[in-house]
Amino acid sequence: MRINRFLAVAGLGSRRQVERLVLNKEISINNQVVENLSTDVKDDDIVRYKGKIIKSKHKLYFALYKPKGYISTTGDKFADKIVTDLIPSKERLFVVGRLDKDSEGLMILTNDGEFAQEMTHPRYEHEKEYEAIISYKDANSLEKTLRYFRSGVDIDGYKTKPATVNVLDERDRTAKLKIILKEGRKRQIRITVEKAGARVIKLLRTRIGNVELGDLSPGQWKPFSPQLPADDEKPLGHFE
Repeated sequence: MRINRFLAVAGLGSRRQVERLVLNKEISINNQVVENLSTDVKDDDIVRYKGKIIKSKHKLYFALYKPKGYISTTGDKFADKIVTDLIPSKERLFVVGRLDKDSEGLMILTNDGEFAQEMTHPRYEHEKEYEAIISYKDANSLEKTLRYFRSGVDIDGYKTKPATVNVLDERDRTAKLKIILKEGRKRQIRITVEKAGARVIKLLRTRIGNVELGDLSPGQWKPFSPQLPADDEKPLGHFE
C-alpha cells in the first residue's frame, strides 16, 4: 500500500492533506524520513508521524439493502431511521452512494474514507444501476423519458451526462426501466422522469461499480472485500 493511502486510511486526513505531511518530511518509516509519495508500506514497517506510531485501521466494507423509509444522511439528529442503524458497528461509517428516503436498494458503508472518496469521485465514473417502475400518460411521455435519459437534462443549471436506459417491461401505461448512470446528481432519476411528464412509482438500485445487490432483502447487509486498485484504476468489489 502506498504511503499516502496508508496515512489516509489511518485517519490522518484526505489524500491531499497526508501528501503534504510526506512532502514536509513529517513521516518516517523504520526511522527513515519518507520523501517520495510512491513509497510502499509493508506489513512489518513501523510508520511514525511526529514520533508517534501510526497504525492502519481495520477496514470494514458492507453492502446494504436500504429499505424504503430510511435516510442516508448520517448527520441528521432528528431522523428516526438512518441506514447506519442497520449495521451493528461501533466504527464511524461513510456512506457510498446515497439514496433518498423513498428509494431502496444497494448502498455501501465503510470506515475506509479513501475508498469511499474514490468510489464517489466523478472522474472515476463508477456505474450505478437502477430498476425504476414509472407510470406515464401516453406513449409520447414514455418516449420522452427515454430520450431525456439518453441525452441528459438540466438540473439546477447542470446538464446531466447521457445515461443508458432500456425498457424491461411495459403494460397498462406502466414501464419497468433499467437505468445506468455514471454520476450521482441528487434525485436525478426522479427529476428526469418528472420532466418528461411521467412519475416514478418505485426506484431500486441494484449495483454500484462491480458490487451488486444480489439476493439481499430489505434491511439485510453483507461484508465484502474490495480489490484495492492502483491510483488511477477503479476500485472493484466482490462478496466474501
